[in-house]
Amino acid sequence: MTVSILVVDDEPDVAELFRQHFRREARQGTYVIHFAAPAEKALDLRFSDLPVMMVTAYGDDERRRRADELGAVDFLAKRVDFDALKAQLRQLPTAAN
Repeated sequence: MTVSILVVDDEPDVAELFRQHFRREARQGTYVIHFAAPAEKALDLRFSDLPVMMVTAYGDDERRRRADELGAVDFLAKRVDFDALKAQLRQLPTAAN
C-alpha cells in the first residue's frame, strides 16, 4: 500500500526535512512525497475526498478554525514531531491510500 503525501511550503528547507525523515518509507514504497509552493495558497484549496493534515508555523486559532472549515482532519503546529506525524498518517482513512 502506497500513500502519496503532498507537502506545500514556501521554504525549500522544509522539503528537504521531509525527504530526510521519510527516506526509509520512500525507499520501501510506503510513501510518495510531492512538494509544492507557495504555502499561503494551501488554505485556499478545497479538499473533497482527500484527508488533509495541516502542519504550520502559525498555530493560531484563526488558522486552526479555517483549516477545520476546509475539512482538515488534523492541524499540527511546527516544530514537527515526525514520529508522531507518521503515527497519525497511519491512522488516516483508507481513502488516502
